[in-house]
Amino acid sequence: MSEGEPVFAAPWEGRAFGLALDLVEQRGMPWSVFRELLIAAIAEEPGRPYYESWVVALERLVAEQELVTLADLTHERAHVAAYRYDEGGTDIEVVPLANDRAVLAQALDVEPAAHVELYRVWSGAVAVAWGVRSFDAGGAELAAHELPKDRWSAVRDRLLSFQSAP
Repeated sequence: MSEGEPVFAAPWEGRAFGLALDLVEQRGMPWSVFRELLIAAIAEEPGRPYYESWVVALERLVAEQELVTLADLTHERAHVAAYRYDEGGTDIEVVPLANDRAVLAQALDVEPAAHVELYRVWSGAVAVAWGVRSFDAGGAELAAHELPKDRWSAVRDRLLSFQSAP
């Protein structure tokens, strides 16, 4: 707080804060409903960045209120975050992963890095390879690991959901 106002490190944190306030107000709920979900999210992964726990609590609240499903949220997040580019004549789809590095290490056996991404290589309309890559702050590739097709989607959905493993 600064002069009684919340301070956010990034614009998305302020939006998460505002969405939670607005949802609780619009649904006529006491703030304690959201607060309990936030406390549970923090307790599940104490090392997770604070406002990522807000996102977890907010996602659970909208799911509990049956406004959207968690599966729909995960799918939409993947769609918005993904992009494609040409790398030397190869069509690459990338899903950047902004998540707790401890979770990344557990899910993918990837060392902490400035940037970690899942990728798919496309040949026309068919994906032909799947994997994970990590890069340093200067953009140099540190590691690349192929993943089986079925594992790629499961890992993507888990990491993009900001959720703990079941």
